[in-house]
Amino acid sequence: MKHTSMLFCLLLLLILCTSCVEQSEYDNLQLKYNNLVKENEELRKQLDEIENGAERLYNQALELSKNNEFDIAEQQLKILFERHSETQFAKDGRKIEQNIKNQRYIIKENDTWDKAKSTNSIESFQHYLEEYPNGKYGATANKEIKKIKEEIEQEAYNNAYKSNSSSIINDFISKYPNHKGVSGLKKKLIQIEIDEIFGNSNTGVLPSSTKTYTSNSTISSVKIQNNTGCNLVVRYSGVDVLKIDIPINQARTISLKSGSYKIAASACGANYAGTEYLQGDYSSNYYISRSYY
Repeated sequence: MKHTSMLFCLLLLLILCTSCVEQSEYDNLQLKYNNLVKENEELRKQLDEIENGAERLYNQALELSKNNEFDIAEQQLKILFERHSETQFAKDGRKIEQNIKNQRYIIKENDTWDKAKSTNSIESFQHYLEEYPNGKYGATANKEIKKIKEEIEQEAYNNAYKSNSSSIINDFISKYPNHKGVSGLKKKLIQIEIDEIFGNSNTGVLPSSTKTYTSNSTISSVKIQNNTGCNLVVRYSGVDVLKIDIPINQARTISLKSGSYKIAASACGANYAGTEYLQGDYSSNYYISRSYY
């Protein structure tokens, strides 16, 4: 108010004395007047800032946050907290500040999820789960991971099923021992191993089993004694498919459907093969043979 009165007086004095003062005095009065105008304008701004600054900053920050202009909104909030820390607007501004943090988190999470969906890999979904262990897409991410694993497993099974490579089939069985198709692949693997042994020129001759009882039963019994001095593996392929491991100096009795079989045995690093028609009870004493075909 004091500055306003002084400004008015100087203005009046300037008007009255324009014609009766020297130019230098006039210029001096003009300068003082201009300075007072600037001071008055600055005081007006300061008064406006005191009366309305907090509300204005709050409203600006609120509107900016609604438009996702978070960086500028946070700048306005910083000024609000520095200049008007004790006002209700500053307290309410803290809520805007927290809301911005929440919105940033949500936006970042959504971006990470969108990238995971776009990539559609186990690694991308696992990355999302690591970044947001309690994220809103957690359940869906786990479902997608399970789905992809099942697809990979099924593709691996299809490849193994179509393959005649014992290594490919063995690899699948090793990786997916609980797959529903494993039992079928194990039988196929036995047949492939027998064919591989039969096709090897270094394969030895497998003597026929000794028949101990003749019958017309649909089930035949074979007692196998391992006297090779090594662990023995015997494979049957025909009406039935079977593979049995027999430790050193031990015996096992197996039951098979009666019929024709290709038989392959492995012991001490050597393979032996032969064919046999089974119908009744049999006994086989395995030992290392030195004859080859």
